[in-house]
Amino acid sequence: MNDFSFYKGLLNGARVTDINRTCDMVYFDFISENGQKFYLHAQCFIRVYDHDDLIICVQDMFRRSVKLKKWQRFNWAKTGRTLFDDTVLENKEKLCSVGIMSAEINDKKDVTLRLENDICIELLTQITTSDDPVYSENYRFLCEDETVDHFVV
Repeated sequence: MNDFSFYKGLLNGARVTDINRTCDMVYFDFISENGQKFYLHAQCFIRVYDHDDLIICVQDMFRRSVKLKKWQRFNWAKTGRTLFDDTVLENKEKLCSVGIMSAEINDKKDVTLRLENDICIELLTQITTSDDPVYSENYRFLCEDETVDHFVV
């Protein structure tokens, strides 16, 4: 599916139910107003703002958690060991407490999700076009219903 409109329709009014990561892939779980579960898997630049304050940034995935002791080995691939994990945990309730007011995509395929509490989630594409899209995926929207096409950038 090359059209964002289906997922835009699901996103408007939907709620984030979870945000987490596996290695460097961040995933968001959503539930639409009509109860349909769908997901976003992203391996691109992600920024989350609360008003004007940057509260979550994917680059923090490669910085050690403030909770790690100096003697503890830093392994960014292990969930719970990074500054990204800290900020997700600190802000998860704010992200999962309200609906999405709008979902927009620009001509560069960057996505902006605006939540009812003025939080903004931005996905910024960071991989140039490749001959093989299997190896150049920025993000993917997919439904629990496997008959629905994915939207892949």
